Amino acid sequence: METASTDGRGTQAGTRGDRPPVLDLGLVISSLARSLPAAIVIGLVVGVLAGIIASTFRDEYTATTTVNVATPGREERDAATMEALAAGMSEYVTDERARFYIEEGVGEPVTLYGLRPSVTVTTSKIPGLLEVNTRSQSGPLNAAKMGDLAVEAMNLRSVEAREQILEPVSEAAQKEVDRLNEQIDARRRLDRQADTSDLLALIYEARAGAEQLRTAYPVATIVAQSGGTGPSWPKPFQTGLVAGLATTALAVLVLGLARLRRGRRTDSIWARSAGHRHSATVDIDQSSRTGFPPLTEAAVTAVLSAGGTVVVLGDVDPVEAPRASGAQEGRSVGASFDDPWWREVPATDVDLGIVVVDNRSADGKAAEAALASFAEVGVPARVAVRLQETVK
Repeated sequence: METASTDGRGTQAGTRGDRPPVLDLGLVISSLARSLPAAIVIGLVVGVLAGIIASTFRDEYTATTTVNVATPGREERDAATMEALAAGMSEYVTDERARFYIEEGVGEPVTLYGLRPSVTVTTSKIPGLLEVNTRSQSGPLNAAKMGDLAVEAMNLRSVEAREQILEPVSEAAQKEVDRLNEQIDARRRLDRQADTSDLLALIYEARAGAEQLRTAYPVATIVAQSGGTGPSWPKPFQTGLVAGLATTALAVLVLGLARLRRGRRTDSIWARSAGHRHSATVDIDQSSRTGFPPLTEAAVTAVLSAGGTVVVLGDVDPVEAPRASGAQEGRSVGASFDDPWWREVPATDVDLGIVVVDNRSADGKAAEAALASFAEVGVPARVAVRLQETVK
């Protein structure tokens, strides 16, 4: 296996294993903070528009009717049975017959499905309870009346289902009663004093059995009803506030990510991001129009004074550095961002690489590629952003 060689600078040429992760929390926070003013403006515009649009909608009123579902005999005891009865009763409100019944009672169109139904029925956390939520455009009284009619529709449909199922049972019970009555009449024709208590007991059992089945079907009873006197929708201020806040949050995220991913315009965010990705020192400072920022100039001077080699990529004036005692003369190689500098000077001889850009120039993509070339061969690098714009 081949191992990468290290030079005297302590950098490992040709390896990226020691690069920092792409995510820099401070950089992300800074990018989001810079995006906040624009995001607030966008959120304000969207919030105002949402409030104006909401104010054009027709007023709607809502009511909530709490309903208890149980059998007349109260024979159910466990929570599972009570929940099953309530769930079954709620299904009666979803058919067309219930809709027609409610519409006839309130005199306005009723929808049971879709994004904004007029009547919805939900199970409560308490077994056996239902919540009927109604919505009307005719006023709070109509919303409450819709709740009452929904409960009536439940009971009517429950009675219809019960009678449909119990009809053959009732007919069979009546036939049995008629047969027993005939036996009583026949017995009394033979003996007016004959004992018919056994037959009367059978008649009572036949009728009681049918009645017991009848009382096993659920009945819905209104427990409570609530609803505001004012319209529940629209609420322009609340709608605008929610829309504005949501839009602001989304805009901050989108604009912040766009700043982080932007590669063409150079600024402090770009410099910190590029420097973080390529393990380069970042220098953002005032400088002369064609010179280095002070810290970067000091670093260049230090390398050249010690006889080292510096590769400078970008439009910048050369630096005259004093030579240290006994040191060889340093070498400074200048090139543009897309020049193959490694063909002019061996990468192993380079002690420092510099990438210099002006603030908000359009050279971000090329400058970062140049910075990546230093990182690729293990050359210590600096990225310098001059805040003073260069006159084009």
